[in-house]
Amino acid sequence: MAAVADKIEELLDDVEDSEVFDEILAVIADAQEDLDAATVKACNGGAMDGSACDADEDCPDGTCVSNLVLNGTCNGGANEGSGCADDADCPDGTCGGGVVFPSPNGALQAVFICEGWDESQTELDPANGVINLWLTLEAGGIGPVVWGEVDACMYPAVTETDRFEASYDGDIAVHLGSPVSTTQNLYELPITFFVAGIIGFEGAALEVDVSFRVALSFDEMSGDVGLDRLEILVEVPDNLVQVPGNTEYFVYFFEVATLAQGIRDATGTFGCSLENRNCSTESGTLFSW
Repeated sequence: MAAVADKIEELLDDVEDSEVFDEILAVIADAQEDLDAATVKACNGGAMDGSACDADEDCPDGTCVSNLVLNGTCNGGANEGSGCADDADCPDGTCGGGVVFPSPNGALQAVFICEGWDESQTELDPANGVINLWLTLEAGGIGPVVWGEVDACMYPAVTETDRFEASYDGDIAVHLGSPVSTTQNLYELPITFFVAGIIGFEGAALEVDVSFRVALSFDEMSGDVGLDRLEILVEVPDNLVQVPGNTEYFVYFFEVATLAQGIRDATGTFGCSLENRNCSTESGTLFSW
């Protein structure tokens, strides 16, 4: 612990302060919204074949499938010429043209231009950096694994009282736990991230190669995202492992609400304090470093 305690504290500060997880989740959420806007649910088979549906129960002897409609256009009505997914998007008109992909499976690329640090900017500028992600599609929803790269993305990390300059440059991978629908609130899920690159925060830069899991709180009224729990996968340096050639790992966790922290590994869970440089076993034995 003496060898890795400082690294854990540094990772905690930089991951939490830089809000790199929120910046990536926002891109996935944007892709969700675009997919949802272009998705039409309809009965496949049975007496209600072709009718709108929300679930299989709406389709006797058939199934409710999500069809992805791209480049549909309103014909007639107030939204003449506007993009659409179905007739409901075209009051007094119809939705036609475009390409329909029934229950699509495949991959989707999401490219997002970063906000940058200049609050006076009114237009997107690629000079602020770009997030380039790949998402898999499974039956109209998003698969559990998202991956890609971040090219010098500059964005503000905002608290109730301050606005900080944050950035990330490097590779990214996200595991959502399971496939998610286009309407799933991502901030309700425990999500695992892998980042390998440079986290920047207020002029400082930290090189990271780490996996961590976050559980978030989301205020629907304000849109604020908070960090409820952070778990960091810690790799013990090879020169400290007792058996040459072996690599050992443990998870260091932080509970934000209760201020609890500690270690979880194959042998159990132990309460720790990085500030006091000690951990205790279940029997109460205290180890310091």
